Amino acid sequence: MHTRVALAHQLRAELERFWPGPIRLFTNLTSPISLAFVERYPSPAHAHGLGEQRFAAFLKWERYRGVKTPSQLLAKLGGAAEGRAGEAELNARRAIVLALASALQQITAQIKELERQIADAIHAHSDGEIFL
Repeated sequence: MHTRVALAHQLRAELERFWPGPIRLFTNLTSPISLAFVERYPSPAHAHGLGEQRFAAFLKWERYRGVKTPSQLLAKLGGAAEGRAGEAELNARRAIVLALASALQQITAQIKELERQIADAIHAHSDGEIFL
């Protein structure tokens, strides 16, 4: 858990440096939809020209269940400051964001699997009811 929190802080800090839009987009930066967005649009250049139709398709693909409409979310994204980085810096920051998002997805999946195994072991144990 500590590693996941540390990775989330690193991702947030990196996005704050050059593109804070994804931070404000969804409730939790480490949610599956936030990480999917960051992987698909890891920099302002990748999200340039992102329209309501394409964004609505992304939300549908990711099974977004929030209350905000695609246009409301795009307004949040568009209202965020945009850093000014040269091509080399942008590529480096993009690579960092992608690596952090991937690491967060992997560690989150591992945590879920371990939690499932623990739950199964408790329920299978003869004293499982007492433990719970």
